[in-house]
Order: sequence, then C-alpha cells, then structure tokens
Amino acid sequence: MALRWCLAATVFAAAWAMGRAGVPVGVAATAAGLFGLAGVAVMAGLSSRRGMMVHCTAFCPMGAVGNLLGRIAPWRLRVGPGCTRCGACLAVCRYNALDARRLEAGRPALSCTLCRDCIGACRHGAMRLTLPGVSPAVAWRAFAVLAAVLHAVFLNVARM
Repeated sequence: MALRWCLAATVFAAAWAMGRAGVPVGVAATAAGLFGLAGVAVMAGLSSRRGMMVHCTAFCPMGAVGNLLGRIAPWRLRVGPGCTRCGACLAVCRYNALDARRLEAGRPALSCTLCRDCIGACRHGAMRLTLPGVSPAVAWRAFAVLAAVLHAVFLNVARM
C-alpha cells in the first residue's frame, strides 16, 4: 500500500512540476505514455499470472485515489453472520480485498472496488452491498443505476 501511495505522489508531483516548468506537451505526453506502458507490463506480467488486479492494487495512482474516495461513498460491502468461511469469495476477489482476517472483521480491505463478484460467488448469501436506511436489494439497484449513469456521463464527456 505504501508503494502505491508513493507512486501516486510521485506521478502527481511530476505532472505538476512539468506543468510549472513549462515542459512541452509532447515531452509530458511521452512521459505519461511510458508510465502507461509500465502499467501494461505490470498487467501482462503480474496481473495475468496471479489472476488478480495487481496493476490496480499496487501500481495505479488513480486506483489509490479511487479507493480513498470510495471510503466517503455511502455504499459498503459487508460480510454477514451467515458466512461459513468457505472461501468462495476469496477465490473471485481480484482486488486482494478479502482474506480470512477481513472475513472475520466483516468487511473488505480498502482495495475493494465494490465490483460485487464476491456477492455472486457466495452460496450462503452472507455477502451484501449495504446503503444506510435501505434494504440490500434497494442498495444493489441504486448502486447499479448510479454506476450505469456515471458510465454514460463519462462516455459522453469523452466524446467531446
């Protein structure tokens, strides 16, 4: 985790410093492209080999910011009392957010992206998405609607 935050700080500081120093856009774009290629190398080398999103959980600076912002979102993934510790959720968690200790604590690690793969894998119905004041079913629908709307908005903005 510390490596990722150091990397994030370095990337953001480098971008800020290049902007302040008047570095030509082509040079800055080349630096960004090389960093992106390093991310692709991490994806190809580590993520595919381990079957988990190493590039998101250990490399990507925006993933670190996203995880931090996820702490202020009202949705939470919770492990309910029906959990038998069968490990089905551990096998599908690609973000290294679940382990035996986290199951005992009843919640995933900061690296959880709310992908909800664990909910589908849990045969005991112990994994659930929560939103204060509403049922898990309403929380699920609200999350799905918000995610779809945000994706549509960002895709439209990208087209501009």
